[in-house]
Amino acid sequence: VLHNVPDTDPDKVNADYITSQLDAGIRLGTGNNNTVTGILKSTTVVTKFRNVLWIYDDSTTFSVTTTDGDDGKVLRNHINTAKKVEDLVRFAPEGVLVKVDGDDDENADDFWMRFDVETDSYAVGEGFGQEGTWRESVDTSEATSLDFATMPHILYIFAGEFYFERNLWQKRRVGDSDSNDHPSFVGETISDIGGFQSRIMLTAGANVIGGRTNIPSDFYKKSVVVDSDSDPLDFASTTESEVQLKWMVPFDRDMLVMSEKHQFIISGTTALTPKNAAMVLTTDFEMAGQARPSSTGRTILFPYLIGAHAGVKEFFSSDEIATNGADNITETLSKYIDGDINIIATSTNFNTSLIHTDGSGVADTLYVYKYLWEGIEKKQSSMSKWTFPLDVTYYFWDNETIFLIMRNGNDYVLGSIDMDYATHAVGYTPTLDLQEDLTADGSFEVDYPFTGASFVQHTDCTNPGTEVTETGETGAGPYTYTFAEAAVPSGAKVVAGLPYDQYVEPTMPFVRDRNGTPVVDNKLVVTEFTVVYEDSGALASLLTSKYRGNETHDNIKAITVGDVEDTAQIGIRSGDFRIPWGENAEWSQLRVTSTGVRPAAILEIEWRGQAFKRGRR
Repeated sequence: VLHNVPDTDPDKVNADYITSQLDAGIRLGTGNNNTVTGILKSTTVVTKFRNVLWIYDDSTTFSVTTTDGDDGKVLRNHINTAKKVEDLVRFAPEGVLVKVDGDDDENADDFWMRFDVETDSYAVGEGFGQEGTWRESVDTSEATSLDFATMPHILYIFAGEFYFERNLWQKRRVGDSDSNDHPSFVGETISDIGGFQSRIMLTAGANVIGGRTNIPSDFYKKSVVVDSDSDPLDFASTTESEVQLKWMVPFDRDMLVMSEKHQFIISGTTALTPKNAAMVLTTDFEMAGQARPSSTGRTILFPYLIGAHAGVKEFFSSDEIATNGADNITETLSKYIDGDINIIATSTNFNTSLIHTDGSGVADTLYVYKYLWEGIEKKQSSMSKWTFPLDVTYYFWDNETIFLIMRNGNDYVLGSIDMDYATHAVGYTPTLDLQEDLTADGSFEVDYPFTGASFVQHTDCTNPGTEVTETGETGAGPYTYTFAEAAVPSGAKVVAGLPYDQYVEPTMPFVRDRNGTPVVDNKLVVTEFTVVYEDSGALASLLTSKYRGNETHDNIKAITVGDVEDTAQIGIRSGDFRIPWGENAEWSQLRVTSTGVRPAAILEIEWRGQAFKRGRR
């Protein structure tokens, strides 16, 4: 549209007059002061408010806006794109979207501005806002939202009920795919999720993605014009080979990121921002298995696989040598753990890690790694196993309690082991309220889903912490157990569970020379073992040999409810018991077992013996 005005008429070079003439000419479709008309389609909308003229065609992307930019002396105009922010009109209808070409900075991204009309400020009949603000916006021609169905879901408890729902993830609100792209996990599989420095952290492919600080549902910038330290993070590994990241584990103020062949460190010594975010390759240890690495506080345990057997390595950092490394804690037990490790759970309070695998025939077994640190030195470590009456599908620590989810046919049951309370049993309910109504014979009854259960007195019982024997068991599941009123008064509670055996078989001693090399021409005769225990119940020992009968011993005489050294009168005490023997260590094997409901904490097993030089003919 062209408009010619004589230079000698100052009133007719004002923007108000020009926009009025343009508006009238376009609307009427007739020539007026040399205005050319008839070139606009019937779908075109023309709106004027004060000295702002807006021409819009909804059937195309064409839009022209003209405004007075300098008190009637400069007439500016733009279509869907403006050169800079100053070119934007003073007034516009609600939701008008304009792309700004990077504000004339070749290194800056393009951005989008949207006009938001203030409430109740619309000009009657015009559609414009008398008051309003241009705000950063998003390119609406591109996808702006994440797919909630394929994003992480949330599990929470409310009013005693669990709910599993889709999360409301924030969409992109400013910019486009160039200036504010989707996070790199879009189109990838998210392999891990965690938190670090008040950010939600995800791994996908070779990238680590962090949400905005303190806003766990947002992975997009708040502004593409102004950078912020709280903006999302999205960065990849620095290795030359292709990497698929699997796990993230907080460690010593840093974040350890692990793939099957590499370990990376994200430093946590300073606040993580988009400008400094990086992960540095620190070690190249191979790992394999389904289990998330587990922190012991000082180290991180992670699994590896050799054939049909699994092992565990222990990642550590050392200030003395300024490096990181990993020790193989199962090197001497290379065939002890069957299958592929799928769960590792650690309690730093009890210095105990529980390991589960998918190995054939060991679904009912947990491998137990016990360790003892003194300063920076590991004084003791051991591997053992717990075998349960049912298959274990999942477990976790909660302070001193281990909760286990077990499969019982087509059903699942919840078990628990209290490492602090004196219960050496798998309790499927922490407490069972007994019936307060006496039966005909003056006893109490309780139903329990398993036969052969053990019961420990709890609150309001005669001797809390001690085992109580039922007077009868009836039924075929659930089973009804009957107790005498004298042992379990009205309103009392007991802890119920299935007992299990716990045993340790120490490696037998042999003779070494001063360099630590075994001496094969000497024999060692063990005359006595001493088992040192702490806060434990009854222990039993079994000694076997190739050339003599088995021998059994126990400490039952020392562990009695009436023991004066057992001030709590619950059948638990510390001490040692001696096991006489007199056999060649090569032919012998010792097993120390606990089968009661009380805990078993063996500190060490000592031996005494004599070495003999083998004779020669």
